[in-house]
Amino acid sequence: MPEPSELLGSSLALRLTRAEKDALDLLYAWPLCTRRQIAGLMGGVTRHRVGQVLRTLVHRSLVRADGPHHVLTDRGLTYLARRDRAAVGPTLDRWSPEHQHPGASKAPFYEGTSLRAIANQLDHQAGITDLAASLTAEVARSPDHELLDLQPTSRSSAGYRHDGKGYVIHPDASFLLEYRGKRRTYFLEFERRATTPRRVPARLQPYRRYFSSGWAKRDHNDRPPFVLFVFPSDDEEAVFLTAAADVRHAPFFTSNLRVIASRGVLGTSWRLPLPNPPDRAVLASLAMFQNVPRNRDRHFL
Repeated sequence: MPEPSELLGSSLALRLTRAEKDALDLLYAWPLCTRRQIAGLMGGVTRHRVGQVLRTLVHRSLVRADGPHHVLTDRGLTYLARRDRAAVGPTLDRWSPEHQHPGASKAPFYEGTSLRAIANQLDHQAGITDLAASLTAEVARSPDHELLDLQPTSRSSAGYRHDGKGYVIHPDASFLLEYRGKRRTYFLEFERRATTPRRVPARLQPYRRYFSSGWAKRDHNDRPPFVLFVFPSDDEEAVFLTAAADVRHAPFFTSNLRVIASRGVLGTSWRLPLPNPPDRAVLASLAMFQNVPRNRDRHFL
């Protein structure tokens, strides 16, 4: 006789609509989303439509709202874990939204360790999710682009070996984007820390090592990914570019929230490292710049 959890999974699989299933997957990947962010991640649908979907999921006790943010409940996490043939216990250990109450002198916190870590840096997470939502909505409106794989921080790490040692890079997000039949992987960083000259070399070091190891080409079929650094302000972007001019580095491009809000992730938002001109380029055109020299003897790759 089927276990109750199996009956739950089969029942929900039949009752949930495609949009409701998509919303569950989105909140699994991007917890603590607002309605506006969910609308973008669903391809730019209206907030009214998001509200309809969330009402059903809340009614079925699969999603709950914590203020303006939304998370999967333990019931929702269990359903997805069973569907994906994953262990329920470890899933709840990482993502459970149940609260622990350590005492009157301390604020409650999420039981799930990964969810707790995200909640502890919510402004940073919001910036990453905003960028992912904007990208998804823009691609949905573009006849020339297709977003093939968008992954959050928890699924974007890449391990590799260099000089006999193992390393891991941890982008804030990653995505595979197709433009008119050509595909490219991007690593996305919402950068709020490397905004002083002293911090920039250390911030670029993991990517310098990854690209010099040769694994960037091996991992991506001889088409190394591009690293996109997005800064909160124009000034912070300028500081980073100036400091990075003295560092041999990976193929990175920069932008900031003000420019992206005006021109979009796909639009003319992206600057090349110095000493290239300050003109900005559209995302799809960055491949043509990857071999532009930074000076007489240095190249991006």
